[in-house]
Amino acid sequence: MDASLVEIHTIDDLKRVLTHPTEYESVEFKEAKNQFDKKHDLPDYCAAISNGYGGVLLLGVKNSGKVVGSSAFKGNVNRLSGELFRSLGIHIVVRELAHEDGRVVAFNIPKHDVGKLIHSSGHYSYPIRRGEELAEMDSGMMRKILGEAIADFTAQPIEGVGLESVDGQAMAKLKSLRAEKARRPDYLDIPDDQMLKDLGLQLRIIT
Repeated sequence: MDASLVEIHTIDDLKRVLTHPTEYESVEFKEAKNQFDKKHDLPDYCAAISNGYGGVLLLGVKNSGKVVGSSAFKGNVNRLSGELFRSLGIHIVVRELAHEDGRVVAFNIPKHDVGKLIHSSGHYSYPIRRGEELAEMDSGMMRKILGEAIADFTAQPIEGVGLESVDGQAMAKLKSLRAEKARRPDYLDIPDDQMLKDLGLQLRIIT
């Protein structure tokens, strides 16, 4: 299942997830029977989930998927979405669900925008999930997320470029190397345009 598609807005949504809790990697379960730290833990987990693929933070549910109920943020749920937006810059839809085994609070957290890191106001600067724990994002993952916004110029079509624009010697060399590697001398006789298509290098000509 695509992690970014998991959302919980109704009791039916909740029960569907709780039926097979291990199948939903994008759902974070927290028992939080009495409270949940709004200053540190809440922004950290919301930012971590957003820095991944998006998903849901559930309060009042054990890791096993058993509902135990939570009194966290009772009477304050309607204000949480605005507070989190001001803190993290992302719109999180918060739902208060009356399950037969207790009250559950669901935070529906979107995936980060392309090329954008979500900064937390909690214990971490740019948290990510590592199993059941949180960790600071490493430089490699930071580069990966920031690089999402960089356009791949090699994939952009160029007006007026056709097969005649390809260097003949380079094409002959490519054919020779391909034929040698495949041990197929007949590859030398394949038309240039067909060879490019076979290699996934088909020219896109804009007129």
